[in-house]
Amino acid sequence: MELTASSTMGVWDVDLQTGTNVWSASLFEILGYDIHPAGTATSAMWERCIHPDDREQVQIALEVARRTHTPYALNHRIIRADTGAVVWLNVGGRFLYDDTGMAARFVGIVCNVTEHQQAEEALRESRHFLASIVEAVPSLIYVYDMRTHQNVYTNNRLKHLFGYTAAEVAQVETDIIKQLLHPDDLENLEQWLEQIKNLRDDETFEVTYRMQHKDGSWRWVSGRDSVFKRLPDGQVWQVLGVLEDITERKQTEAHLQESIYRLQIASDAGHIGIYDYDLVNNRILW
Repeated sequence: MELTASSTMGVWDVDLQTGTNVWSASLFEILGYDIHPAGTATSAMWERCIHPDDREQVQIALEVARRTHTPYALNHRIIRADTGAVVWLNVGGRFLYDDTGMAARFVGIVCNVTEHQQAEEALRESRHFLASIVEAVPSLIYVYDMRTHQNVYTNNRLKHLFGYTAAEVAQVETDIIKQLLHPDDLENLEQWLEQIKNLRDDETFEVTYRMQHKDGSWRWVSGRDSVFKRLPDGQVWQVLGVLEDITERKQTEAHLQESIYRLQIASDAGHIGIYDYDLVNNRILW
């Protein structure tokens, strides 16, 4: 039997009664063996290449396929016989049975999917890295659905900022923003949402408002929203937002303004003049 395949794809045919293995030239290459002119190989050659950490799952998958008369399909690693390099394979095969129902042959195909597997691993690492950053930042990060008026994602800062868990917020059927927004800021909500609907992809909407903590206190927050997803017709579907708690800053500003106001009253009442002396330029500012 002549078996052919591409350099990244190999095929095999195993006679389970005689133990004869016939491989395509490309399968020899994938596994790191010298090509046998007749394609003759052994099951031991294949088994030696299976990565030690994957051998058990390979054996189990083969046994399940043989007993259930179902296709064999598995992604696993092999170690090349020549270089020792680890290669990822996508392996698919089928057992053929004789008249008595015994498995007589095992035929299949192997694809080298190392690059694809590495790309998937890199993607997983990238997503994990991004998730770690998102969970580590002190700000609340969320994705808000403009159609359902619900957050479809929030990082772990939600409870820290407002005292609510993501599960508690998810149970709220109505718009959580309307429930927690300060009454004086609520009247501006529709205007803000309209501005967000008209955002370009390169624009950010910034706004400062108050939200009520679970304990009843009011927290000042600074929000920045940008378009995350659009509907096919171009309308804004989901918004990516970042909320920063600026309550302490607002309180400091209020205390400073109060101090300035009190100082102004005192200076007016006592007929006291206040000046600044610029040492660098030798100037007095009244």
